[in-house]
Amino acid sequence: MKRCCGLFFILVLFVCYAVQGALSQTRHDGIILQIDTTYYAVRGGSVEDLRSQVKTLGPQKGGKRYDAGTEYQIRWRYRSVTANGICRFDSVVVHLNVKFIYPKWQIPPSASERLLSTWRRYYTKLQGHEDGHLDLALAGCREILQAIKEIHPEITCRSIEGKADSFAEAIVASVQKKQVEYDRVTDHGTIQGVRLDP
Repeated sequence: MKRCCGLFFILVLFVCYAVQGALSQTRHDGIILQIDTTYYAVRGGSVEDLRSQVKTLGPQKGGKRYDAGTEYQIRWRYRSVTANGICRFDSVVVHLNVKFIYPKWQIPPSASERLLSTWRRYYTKLQGHEDGHLDLALAGCREILQAIKEIHPEITCRSIEGKADSFAEAIVASVQKKQVEYDRVTDHGTIQGVRLDP
């Protein structure tokens, strides 16, 4: 008999120059994950050049620029059915759309092996930090899925749907707080080694 449910954005607004992107989608145990990766171009033949480019062109949030960024959107959908005067959920799916924004170095022919190694190390740490944001969002999706599945059948669909939306909204709010705390305790990845050092 019914229907779908919530659409919630956790938006981290960024400004960047996208030079190319990649899109992937996977589905596992009731969660549909779509990842879109975009890049902004950076140029330079030294660590100082690259650091300056990243700080000038990186994604922007709250008046500050960062080396990379993660935006995400969580949605949940369910179908409720009534049989013998009782309404229950027949299916539940949680959608997570993620957009990563990374720097893409336009490597000059004269780049030294040392600089290439420095960039690879930096980029690996940067991806690790952003993957942490993805992990938190995925954990929230699993919580939403489990919370809705555990709702007991009731006489009216409106009742169980209201509970489902309330549970999901609370979890989304909790995930957002965890994302902010994650950036705080890692200093936006710096403590995890996200640094462009000579």
